[in-house]
Amino acid sequence: MMAIPFTEAALALTSYAVGQYSMTLLSIAIMLAYAAAFVALSVKLYNPEKLILQR
Repeated sequence: MMAIPFTEAALALTSYAVGQYSMTLLSIAIMLAYAAAFVALSVKLYNPEKLILQR
């Protein structure tokens, strides 16, 4: 279930609702890690010259 996108937000909310604050923080940390990884990957792969000079 953890491999399905956006489940971490639901898990964080339900964990907070039942009082499992450590699991809430873990879920939020996982969401931040995913976001940081994808931003880093997109920055690394971004090449503006390819966008302009695409043939």
